Amino acid sequence: MDTKLFICVRDQSQNMPSVLQMGLYFAQALEWETLLLGLSDEPNNTNDLQIRLEDVRNQLHGNWDRFSVQTMNGDPGNAILACVGKSTGLVVTGPLGRAPLLRRWWGPIAGDLLGELRSSLLFVPGEAPPAIRHILLAIGALNYSSIAVEWGLLLARAVNASVTLLHVVHPHTNDPSTMQAPTNLADFLASETIFARNFRNALARLQEQRVDVAPRIRVGHPLQEILAEMDSTEYDLLILGSHYSASHFAQLVGGISQSAVREATIPILVTRSR
Repeated sequence: MDTKLFICVRDQSQNMPSVLQMGLYFAQALEWETLLLGLSDEPNNTNDLQIRLEDVRNQLHGNWDRFSVQTMNGDPGNAILACVGKSTGLVVTGPLGRAPLLRRWWGPIAGDLLGELRSSLLFVPGEAPPAIRHILLAIGALNYSSIAVEWGLLLARAVNASVTLLHVVHPHTNDPSTMQAPTNLADFLASETIFARNFRNALARLQEQRVDVAPRIRVGHPLQEILAEMDSTEYDLLILGSHYSASHFAQLVGGISQSAVREATIPILVTRSR
């Protein structure tokens, strides 16, 4: 992945302080090259937004030289895509101003970006937590889960957070040829399904890097159970894996990651692989 961070804020958004807070929190922890990207609907507001973001940068004691500022006009989604390009770093953003009724039907603009971005996306839906202390890392059996695990490891070590590693057993979709996955943790961990093997590998990877990690399984529909787990405990960040696809069908249909961005009440990181 690129070690580049893009913090994207819209000038009229009430969520702008939370996005800046979360983005700068990880910028300081990761020590990556960071762009503060200001998005404005009106050309007349561009100069004011530029000044505000430069003031933010200048207040970053000791590390301000790693930060640059840019402002753009027009559609926020298109502006972000034009700025980020083919980077495989991290984009931090909020709802970006879509009207509540449209957001209810179509989800936030940030969800639309998942069909185009090669970068991972950290979406901040509301108020940002003051610090990331507990991460919910949800994985399955597909190969892009390993990317989500590496992001979980990177962020957990950077901010000294604990991790709950979650797999959702979906009884109707487990491959019979690999045996039905057990629905209790002990039997699941001892089983030889592809899901269990992937989960054990992820658990071992986190443990060998001395991350405080707790395994967890739930049974049911993956999206519903991920959201239920998110609401059951005081998590500060949800991490999911997602595969970048140029397919128009994939972009139209979306998947669990886009639905999770629509429904999440805490910051959610959707990691990308190709």
